[in-house]
Amino acid sequence: MPNQSLFDNPTVPRLLTVLDEVRSGNLLIPDFQRPFEWDDDRRLLLLDSVSKGMPIGSFLVWRTRKNRLKSYKNIGPFELFKEPAEGEIRSYLLDGHQRLTTLFAALTETTLPPGTQGVRWPIYYDLSAQKGEHAFTLRRGRLTPPPTWAPLSVFLSPKKLYDFQKGLMDKGFFSEADKAEALANAFKDYQIPIVPLVSEDLDVVTDSFVRVNNQGKPMQETHMARALLYSKIDLKDRLDQIRQRLAPLGWSDLEDQVFVNALKARWGLDIYKAGPRELNDHLSRYDHEEVFKELEKSTKRAVDFLSECGVGGPRSLPYAYQLVALIESLRRVEHPLDAHHKNSLHTWFWATTYAGYFTGMTSNRIQDSIDELSSIILKNRSPIPEDLPRQIQPLKQFNFNATRSKAFALILVNQIKEKTLRLRTQRLLGLAGSSAVERLFSDGSSDDPANRVVATPEELGRLRKAVERPVPMSAGKAKLLARYSVPTDLVSLFPVQSINHVLDQRRLMLSSLESRFIESLGLEPDF
Repeated sequence: MPNQSLFDNPTVPRLLTVLDEVRSGNLLIPDFQRPFEWDDDRRLLLLDSVSKGMPIGSFLVWRTRKNRLKSYKNIGPFELFKEPAEGEIRSYLLDGHQRLTTLFAALTETTLPPGTQGVRWPIYYDLSAQKGEHAFTLRRGRLTPPPTWAPLSVFLSPKKLYDFQKGLMDKGFFSEADKAEALANAFKDYQIPIVPLVSEDLDVVTDSFVRVNNQGKPMQETHMARALLYSKIDLKDRLDQIRQRLAPLGWSDLEDQVFVNALKARWGLDIYKAGPRELNDHLSRYDHEEVFKELEKSTKRAVDFLSECGVGGPRSLPYAYQLVALIESLRRVEHPLDAHHKNSLHTWFWATTYAGYFTGMTSNRIQDSIDELSSIILKNRSPIPEDLPRQIQPLKQFNFNATRSKAFALILVNQIKEKTLRLRTQRLLGLAGSSAVERLFSDGSSDDPANRVVATPEELGRLRKAVERPVPMSAGKAKLLARYSVPTDLVSLFPVQSINHVLDQRRLMLSSLESRFIESLGLEPDF
């Protein structure tokens, strides 16, 4: 197609030309890109920048004849029908999806109701807005917009613009009609740099895609792998199916990268360096159904085991690589785990957590740790890795992003003796992460581990009432305090006269609790 020469060399075409390329099917958006997710503010700010002639960045376009990627069939609320024929050169947008979708959808007329696909369209320009006011706007509900609100879709259509201007002048809005024409010219004359990437080397394309998108919101390599696998299997769909089956266990938010790394581990690929192309090559050699059936089965076994350790979801998992190691090791072990093997895995999990074993681990060591974990099960090897540090330091400052703090939070939850409540609280921690770890005293420090507690909202309210208000001590209150590791021998201090004294005593209690647990793992608490 003659228009495809637009993407042969670096060029700076007008916006209207770029939108026509999308409409004609000459510029495709591969669906390894994340879906459209810009909020109203970002969309309106982009349009404001264009109207003022301000730069909005370039578009990176990949030109290829050999590779055919699965692409979005919609852009905003609009369905795209055309696509290049087999054997013709295809142009894929590698960077600029959010911007291009905003521009295309805003400047194209739609008859769809507002809020379609969860995004509000159309976008208007308030021609009566004064200098300094926000002119780009969205209508609320189904209210009819004022006559001076110009839908942006009229600006690139001479006939629609003429009809809109005539309607304004018929109502006496002459200056607004002039402003509409000036704004239309601003959009028609706006130019966007196009940077072409002409290559059939998928490694070059993947590297370019990752580097460019690392400047903004990071992309996962599964986005590219999904597109490259389109003719064989929909990777995202298969991973979504696994997540859906894990949902009853609280693991529906498990990230794609865990599954991808488990597949890499299966084939001995470098966790960090192996890219989508290598992953695709291996997937192409095996029965897809069998691969994903085994992945689902071993992931469920791993999640079941982690649940027994108190990990109720992805956000309370100390290390993602612990789960990767468990998934691959349990894939290699077909027989059910007996009590001895579960105890060994339990020791391995907690020892590697407390020792920060997976922090900064190289790809080779990750693969070695998977082999070692398999040997723990198959050959009854010691569950403590030989190179694991034995001395464990106390937790001095709480930060849930740190593995040591996650271990502390998990231990707190595991002290709840009532099984139903304990499982609910574990699930809460696994789903909400740091948001589930509250302060015991609302006025106390959030950095102090002794002032931290994991409890459901109902339980937290009761607990704070017990320590902050003059509620007489009872058997129920004593049980509540003990449940959340608050010393019950400080009855005279409730309501507290000295928060610091209570926290000091609780700190000693929790330190002793953790120390005994760490010793039970065969490690040395340096408290």
